[in-house]
Formats: sequence, C-alpha cells, structure tokens
Amino acid sequence: MASKGDIDKYKIQPILFSNWVTYEFENTLQKTTITHKLKSKDYFEKGIYPVIDQGNNLISGYIDNNELLYKEELPVIIFGDHTRNIKFIDFEFAVGADGTKILKPNENFNIKFYYYYLITLKVPDFGYSRHFSILKLLNVPCPPLPEQERIVAKLDTLFVQHEAMKKALERIPQLLKDFRQQVLTKAVTGELIPFANSEYTKLNDLGIWKGGGTPSKANSSFWENGTVLWTTPKDMKDLFLSNSIDKITNSAVQNSSAILIPKNSILIVTRSGILRRILPISSNSIETTVNQDLKVLIPNDKVNYKFLLYALKGLEKDIRMTCMKSGTTVESVEFSLLKDYRIYLPNLKVQQEIVNRVESLFAKADIIEKRYNALKEKIGSLPQAILHKAFKGELIPQLPTDGDAKDLLKEILKLKNEVKKK
Repeated sequence: MASKGDIDKYKIQPILFSNWVTYEFENTLQKTTITHKLKSKDYFEKGIYPVIDQGNNLISGYIDNNELLYKEELPVIIFGDHTRNIKFIDFEFAVGADGTKILKPNENFNIKFYYYYLITLKVPDFGYSRHFSILKLLNVPCPPLPEQERIVAKLDTLFVQHEAMKKALERIPQLLKDFRQQVLTKAVTGELIPFANSEYTKLNDLGIWKGGGTPSKANSSFWENGTVLWTTPKDMKDLFLSNSIDKITNSAVQNSSAILIPKNSILIVTRSGILRRILPISSNSIETTVNQDLKVLIPNDKVNYKFLLYALKGLEKDIRMTCMKSGTTVESVEFSLLKDYRIYLPNLKVQQEIVNRVESLFAKADIIEKRYNALKEKIGSLPQAILHKAFKGELIPQLPTDGDAKDLLKEILKLKNEVKKK
C-alpha cells in the first residue's frame, strides 16, 4: 500500500499532448450540492430509483422515495473517496453514503471528456483513507471544446467496439468445451471413425477395479513431507492428472487403505456433491493413490486406456444418469451398475485410430484456446491503452484486435465441420 509522502503526480496522470492548455484540478469544477446521503441500511435490493455510491457495483441498491433523489443537473461523475471508483451517471439516482463525491466540471469541459481523463489516472491505493486530496495535486488537460467532442466521439466508438469484442470472446470457452464434448461423443458412437462388429462390453470385463482410502490424519508419518500423489475429487479437473493437492508418504501406502495405482489407469469420482452436475473422469499420468470417493479401473490388454478414457468422457452424462444411486444424502454412483455399464469396443487398431483422431482435433482446439487467452489479455489492457493515446493526441480510428475475435469464432466453426465421418 502506498504512502501519501510518496506521491508523484507525473506517475498518476498520463503524458499529455503538449499543445493543450492545462488547469489545476481545483479550478475545473463547479460547486455541487447534495441534499441527501443515504446509508446502506436505508436502501433496498429492489425499487424504483437506483442508489449510487462509491462501491464496486454501478448500482448499490434502490429506493422508492423520489424526494431523496439528487436534484441537480445531469450527467455527473462519481468519485469514490475511499475506493477510487469512478462512475459516469446520466440517469436519475440517489446518493449513497460517506465517501461518495459528485464531480461536475465547469463550462470549459465536455463532461464525458473529463470522465475519460479521470479513468486514465493511476491513483495510488491508501486503503480506507481519503483519496480526493490526491486529485487536487493534478492537472487537467483542456483542449478546445470542439476537439474534446471529437475525442469523446472517437472514444465512444472505440469502446463500443471493445464491448463487442469482449462479448464475442465470452462465447469462445463454452464453444470450445462443447466442441470437445462433441468430439468425444462422436468418437464413442462410431460417428468420428466408423467401427463395425464391435463388442458391447461391460466395464467389468475391461480391467481390474480398485478403491482407495484416507490414511489416518492422526499419524503424522503418513503425511509429513509426503511425495506420493493422493487424488481426491478436488483434483479431478483435467483429462490427465500428474499432480494432487495433497500427498502422502510411502509409509501411508504400506500401512493404510490408500493403495498405489499404476499410471494410465481410469479414475472415476463415485461419491461427491459434484455428481449433481458432472461425473469427473481422468487418467493418471504417474502413479497415484486415491481416497474412498473414487473408483479406479486398471485397464487390461483388451482396451487402449486412452480410448477407454475418451469413451467414458463421451458417455459421461449417460453414465451419471444410468448409474446414480438414489436416496442417499451425498450424491453417489452405484458401483454394481458402473461395473455392468457397457460400451462399444472396436478392435485395438480402430481404438488407436479413434484416439489419434480425437487428439488431432483436440490439438487444434488447444491452439485456438491459446490464441483466445492471449487475445483476452490483450483486449483487457486495451481501454487504458486507448485512453493514453487519446490524451497524447494519438487516437486511432479502429482497434488493432478488432478482427481477431471474429477470426477465432470462424476457426471454431471450421473445426466443427471437421467432426464428421471419415
């Protein structure tokens, strides 16, 4: 947290276009009068008129009494004296409690231009202290009003583009998730690569089942400096696991119910509240132990372990609906039903072809996901970059990433078209 003795205004305000006139902050504001300031206990979750305070949310609550509304001309700017939050308000509202400052620039300024300038400021955090005094140390640029209006018009347009890009990007994670599930579902049903004369085989015939347990927490020699993975439902987030949050010792493996499971086994959560929504299934890339909430199928030589993993993930919803135990406090899978659950099992050659096809499509999806993450980070930093260019007099007409989000969506659509019979 910063100290007020360390304030350097040139680290707070952006570099300004040298030809612009500047004014000291205190000489830029009109006087405003607040007749009512509402404490949080005075407003409600629902109502007619919004209450605006210094909090993180644009609207903090509602009231029904219009006598409590802010009475002066709109729009205004809200500055959070404690929080440093800045809001542009152009609708009827009531003023929230202590720390809510209302700013109204004088006739030399377009208020939206003034607002855009304020949100470029890097006001240091002094905790729940007062920050308005820092603004008084700063200078505010004042280009001619027509130029302010042109800058505001450009910024408004760019921020509309920015919001559109964000909305386009928000679709991509779910589209990729749906695509991967579609690949798995088609793989196991013979739609990705056709397979004839396949056996309809019980899981119980595809390997040996094992369970697990929890070594005694009272025995420190089972836990301290442990290096052996101990997988629980909270670790089951990825297709392939190579680590666990908790680890146990070799002594625990030798002297408890937590037996060692060989790598490339199939781990299935069979008891957890998460089974209301999903059935976590993974394969361990290294040896592990598991707790009592998981069952493990160690595959035999009839089945490629990756094919089995992809098949079960493709059938996840059906397995959960078919094998769920009823009438229990905690959601759980009926183990006897799970062992008898059947999947279509093509020969090993076809199994490997299916694995190769799934992994090829997943690799393409992974490339798109990496591009998405990089673009998301870039777009997240755009608002400040745009504003800093604006106040240096370097505004551009279009965002540099404008086409990238659309391109990613097109690539996902193209990838979906690849998921068809060979």
